Order: sequence, then structure tokens, then C-alpha cells
Amino acid sequence: MNRLISLIFLIFISFALSGQDTIIKYYQGIELKKETNKEKARYKTISTSIGENFQIDLYKIGSGKLIWRKSFRDNKPYGEWYDTKDNNSTSNYRVYGRYEPQGHYVYDAEKERLKESIPGIFTKPRLTGVDETIFKEAEIRKLSDLVIWIAINIKYPVEAQIAGIQGIVKAQFTLDEAGRIGNVRIIEGVHEILDIESYRLLKSIPGMQPAKLDGKPVKLFVEVPISFILR
Repeated sequence: MNRLISLIFLIFISFALSGQDTIIKYYQGIELKKETNKEKARYKTISTSIGENFQIDLYKIGSGKLIWRKSFRDNKPYGEWYDTKDNNSTSNYRVYGRYEPQGHYVYDAEKERLKESIPGIFTKPRLTGVDETIFKEAEIRKLSDLVIWIAINIKYPVEAQIAGIQGIVKAQFTLDEAGRIGNVRIIEGVHEILDIESYRLLKSIPGMQPAKLDGKPVKLFVEVPISFILR
């Protein structure tokens, strides 16, 4: 990760000095340790800059396979990120950046309340397709069923534990009137490893009953923290 940050910094400097919007670099190894010429290269990076947005893609020459994509806005992770193993098709995908849709109430899943004050009787959303013990545990601990479900189903990556990586990932998703979950995003990441797990976790939510206002289903913009704490 530190090497990637250094590489991105150097590319930013190249943009500043050259005034170019696109830079292509060639490498022999996937670790991007040493640049080489096009004829000897096995990999290449294509970096593009448009205003405050910057994106860097790594491709395998020959197959044209996209190995990974990192994108930034104001030097912070933003937009679609993607990475895959060079020797197989297993990939990790996540989206960074706050998404604030129109017509949605903002809901704090940790505190189980709307962030704005509205008239009427609000009925909070409820998980579906899960074991009833989750609701019992939520009632005992005075926590939301979603927070309990996350605590049970989260998988703290071993490599992150070994490296001492911990923190709280702030994420979000939308919940429509039919209970459909969409637009899963990482608002504030901690580390790529933990961000990937957070995105995977929220994408695997089995289902939810929609929230209601005065008995009628409403759209929610759900914010939820995902904790990775070493014991």
C-alpha cells in the first residue's frame, strides 16, 4: 500500500511537470518496482487526470486484462475501485464516495434514528431472512438488528490482524420502499483490506423490510459504521 501511494505521488508530480492528462508507464513485474521499455514490459499503468479526479489502471500486456483500478478525488479514494489476482478471475470491487440521493431520509443505523426531525410516526427498517436470535440479541443489547448482524457476519481479514490494521469503516447504502438495498459505498475507509470486507459485508445483507412513515413505506439513505478492533 505504501509503495502504491508513493507511485501515485510520483505520477501526480509527472502530471504537474508535463501538463499531460494521460501518462503510460511500463513495468516487468506486477509489483511495479522498476520501469522498463515497452518491448520488455509485461505490465503497464495508464494514469488519467481530469480536473480534481485522478485514476490509475494496471493492465497485463498481451491479454489486456485489467489487474486493478484506483481512482481519487482531491487525493482521497473516490469512485469505483477494482482489483484481481493476476493468476485467476477472483476480484474485489467497491465504491468510494458519499452518495446523497434526492427523496431519501437519512437514517443512522447505529443509533436507530433519522438524522432529521420530521412529523409523523416513523417505523424503523427491519432485517429479513435472518435467524430470530438476531432480534433477541438486539433487544437484549439495545442495538439495531443490523448492527448485531454485522457483528456476527463480519470476517476480520487475517492479514489485517497480523499487520495490526484496525479502525472503523464508515459506509452507506440506500433502501427503497420495496426493501431493495442499493448504492453500497464506502464513505470513509480505513485500509484497502478492511474496505473490501466492509463492502462485501453490506452487499451480502439478506434483505430488509422498508422503513415507514405513518404506515407508508419511505426511502432511506442508511449510514452504518463497521468496526474492526483488535482484542
